[in-house]
Amino acid sequence: MAALLVGGGATTALAGACSSTFTFTGAGSTPTISNGGTTTCINIQSHFTVTGNVTNTGTVDAIGSSPPTATGITVNNSTINGAIINSGTITSTDLPAAVGNGIFVELGATVLGGITNAGTISVVHDGNSFGINVNGAASFSDGITNANGASISIFSSGLAIGINVQSTPTFT
Repeated sequence: MAALLVGGGATTALAGACSSTFTFTGAGSTPTISNGGTTTCINIQSHFTVTGNVTNTGTVDAIGSSPPTATGITVNNSTINGAIINSGTITSTDLPAAVGNGIFVELGATVLGGITNAGTISVVHDGNSFGINVNGAASFSDGITNANGASISIFSSGLAIGINVQSTPTFT
């Protein structure tokens, strides 16, 4: 099954875990997170707070069997007071993997400034694949935008969903 939102195509990702440069965990905080180069994933979890935006203007090549390594940007049980913005390229490719995501907001996370994709998100997995997946977030504000000219392309033998929102009690 395949899903496509405004063009795009899959590319091959590089193997490896999330770079320690882009892994944020625990009760700490930072004003912003910004990737302008190349990394394997951006992982924000376990009550970490970003007081501004999380931005990708470069390349995130995620490959792994499950989040966070099978996801470009993961926000798990943490808070983003700004927005998640992709104007670069996010790829998630691992054919034997059960699930892959371009951007994943999950398990009690809060995002106050929404998600904007102004670049390219491409996800190719044998299991379920999601371009932008908000599942089980505690609170989510300012919506999800796939900008004019941006693309989300998905290929999967399971679910193939460009933008998914579920089990999120507050979504505005």
